[in-house]
Amino acid sequence: MKSWNVQTFKTSNIQTMTKIKICGIKTLKDATSAIEAGADMLGFNFYPKSPRYIEKNNCAEITSVLKEEYPHIKLVGVFVNSSMDEVKNILQTCSLDLAQLHGDETFEMLNELRDKSFKAFRGLVDEKLIVKNEIQFLLDASVKDSYGGTGIKADWNYANQLA
Repeated sequence: MKSWNVQTFKTSNIQTMTKIKICGIKTLKDATSAIEAGADMLGFNFYPKSPRYIEKNNCAEITSVLKEEYPHIKLVGVFVNSSMDEVKNILQTCSLDLAQLHGDETFEMLNELRDKSFKAFRGLVDEKLIVKNEIQFLLDASVKDSYGGTGIKADWNYANQLA
């Protein structure tokens, strides 16, 4: 699987190749329900235009409990066109493991965050840029005027070609 590097697998304490990430966590009950259902990762959405947006302080309260009770679960901040300073601040404040960059972020930003980030692509992916920059990525459905979270399935045939 091209979307995760060796370091991520070594630190994940998860023995499966397929990872399940549930996004839109807004409450501790949401989080524990997702974990009980088999989630490996939980996503907290910091895009203000999203109906699943969560305030930084609310997220920090939830993640402090999760870090203690479920240390094996990876906690992910979902960002859309946020500044590097904002991403780093939220990662630290909320004790998040990874940043999912779901907007129009540059490869320079990904490289600055290195093993603490991955990029969401909506639609076609330039494989050469991914390999050259050694980035982790996920493939999302391409929906006009949307940065994701639509519930529409990505193109599985294209995903198979990338794998």
